[in-house]
Amino acid sequence: ENDMLDVTQPLTVKYYNDATTGFIIVRAFHTLVALLVALFVFLFSIQVILFLWIGLAIDSGLTSAQDLSFERICLFLGTICSIPYFVYGTAEIMTNATSFAIDAWSGHMFLKTFLHSNRVVVSWVSMIVYVLVPIMAMSCSLLAGSTTWWDNSLFAWFIAVFLYFIVYHVGSIYYEVIGCLEIVHYHPVTLQDKRFESDKICSMANALQCWYLIASHNLSGLAHVKYITINEHPVALEETYEYSSNQDLFSSSIGLYSKFTLFLSKYGLFKKPLAPERMYSTNETTDVTPIINRVTWSLENIYCRNQFATHLAI
Repeated sequence: ENDMLDVTQPLTVKYYNDATTGFIIVRAFHTLVALLVALFVFLFSIQVILFLWIGLAIDSGLTSAQDLSFERICLFLGTICSIPYFVYGTAEIMTNATSFAIDAWSGHMFLKTFLHSNRVVVSWVSMIVYVLVPIMAMSCSLLAGSTTWWDNSLFAWFIAVFLYFIVYHVGSIYYEVIGCLEIVHYHPVTLQDKRFESDKICSMANALQCWYLIASHNLSGLAHVKYITINEHPVALEETYEYSSNQDLFSSSIGLYSKFTLFLSKYGLFKKPLAPERMYSTNETTDVTPIINRVTWSLENIYCRNQFATHLAI
């Protein structure tokens, strides 16, 4: 007789929420403070971008009657080149600030997994940051006879939570960098390219390989392909250019920059591949295809959708 458990029997799991009112109040309190820090980060980022555009107008000479000089032109070009870095940097820190507030509601689960830290230690640190720091600052100010005890406690409280957010932000960037280096280390291009061969994931060779792949992706010419398949939904990672070219309503178009790269390939500045290499989106690599049916269909969804993404119409 087989004494093993019959896996064909359904397993019923009941979700039970044992959160009390006090627990919800504490989590809401932590989330509210984290949202205040996120709001400060958001305002700081907006001010940086605004001052950047104001500096762009000043360096261009629009706010004064002074003649353009070489120094002013260099400042103007430097300001223009710094705009993408400031925009991407502030967007990253604002995204992490929002995630920090969400993580505060879930009990700082990310910080509890950061560098395999002790969950008990993280819980105690959270209590110190959110509760003990403002209480100690308020008590010390009252014992010292300060008339600004309320301002001192709020200032100490904000600094403590902001430093907690900095730890969260550094941890997020750390995992992003490590994940990128790990993906590149095991990438087929890295395994074939001996110029950046390395036995370690965190190495300068992998960093150079990341730069090489990013530069190749950004500088290469692209051809946008559209086609329709009926009664068939192939796996996105298995589709090739030859497969798509044989489908109904196939169309391919390239931009001016792509035509320019094709022209430069005749002089050896660019290398034209024998067969086009497909660039996969995030949804395609994770095998997630947006489904359009009578429930999800809408006029704005049709006209505002990504024209170069795969959709499944039912």
